[in-house]
Amino acid sequence: MLIMDNFSVHAAAYEQIQRTTKKLKNTTVIFLPPNVTSRHQPLDQGIIHSWKAHYKKKWLAYMVYKADRGQDALEEMDVLKAIRWGINAWHLEVSDDTVRNCWLKSGLLGRLTP
Repeated sequence: MLIMDNFSVHAAAYEQIQRTTKKLKNTTVIFLPPNVTSRHQPLDQGIIHSWKAHYKKKWLAYMVYKADRGQDALEEMDVLKAIRWGINAWHLEVSDDTVRNCWLKSGLLGRLTP
């Protein structure tokens, strides 16, 4: 079973797959009703917020570091730094407890006790 939000691209992709010879045979797709995503998706329960907070902390520290040296952080910023900060924030900063609690809060796993 695959539970998806009702984002129009998801529905379009599903319909396109179903029109081909490689239809989903062993997977049932269930679309969430409108306006429930923010209440039932674990990422929306705090995982994204946590990741962004840690990423922004790295960006802020970098700006302060550059400002202390009289340099412009925007001139020296590049995509590779941003990607590395994002990966670092995910692997080292967003805790297992945050992810677990957001899944529990979403209700998608039923009523579980942590």
